[in-house]
Order: sequence, then structure tokens, then C-alpha cells
Amino acid sequence: MINLRYTISLFNLYICLSTIAFSQNIDTVTRNAKSSQKKLQQFEVVGGSDGPYDYVSLEKFPKYNGGTDAMNKFFSKNFHFPVGDEATSGKIIVEALIDQKGKVASAVIQEGISESLDREALRVVKSMPKWEPGVQAGKKIRVKVSIPIKLPLNTN
Repeated sequence: MINLRYTISLFNLYICLSTIAFSQNIDTVTRNAKSSQKKLQQFEVVGGSDGPYDYVSLEKFPKYNGGTDAMNKFFSKNFHFPVGDEATSGKIIVEALIDQKGKVASAVIQEGISESLDREALRVVKSMPKWEPGVQAGKKIRVKVSIPIKLPLNTN
């Protein structure tokens, strides 16, 4: 009987301590979340700290004028398959830096198919018309975007 009471008392003590520890962890998580939220709300772009930013923390993402359909039409019209390249299908991913004015400031291949197709994809991305730039804290900023180009291109 003593052992059973002792076991129940230890179990109750364990439950109490676990509850206290859990509530302290919840308080810590809540405080950290509030702190992070406060920092995010106070974020301001100043001077030379105009990006590039990742897209997760932006107020407004860069957007190609006309949307995805217009971008696909642009690629279909301007992408020319290099003569002699045997690769005709696949996916090229281009990382482009969209500046504060909406221009493609730079572009690099993240994932390619062949040297000649990759070079053509870079040429077309660099020749794109202006985008709507990304915005953070009410100011236009530079943002890196990934642009997937799936070959063969849809010519519709």
C-alpha cells in the first residue's frame, strides 16, 4: 500500500512538473514569436540595404507584367532553339535578380539542360521587359526570383 501511494505521489509530481515546464516553454515560444513579429513589423529598408531579399519576407513579390500567361507567350516568341542541339525537352531554371526599377539586373542558371539551351534561356530572360518590382516597408527593392522554363515551349 505504501509503495502504491508513493508511486501515485511520484506520478502526480511528474505531471505537475511537466505541466509547469510545458507552460514555461509555451510562454517562451509566445515571447519569441511576439519578438519576431515585432522585428518584422519594424523592418525598414535603408541606404545600401536594399536587398536582394528572399521572397518569404516580402510585402509584395515581383510580378511579370501580364502574369504567367504573358511570360509564357514571351518565351514562346523569343526563345530560339540552337541549331545542332539534340536536347529539345526538359526544364531550365534561371535565377534572376529583379531590381528596384523592375529590370532583370542579372541572371544565372540554377538547373540546366545543355550549354547552348542554357545560354539561350539566359539571353531571353535578360531581354525580358520590366517587371513590377518587389516591395518591402513601402519601398521598391531588389529581389531574386527563380524562373522555370519548360521545354518544349507551348506555342499557343
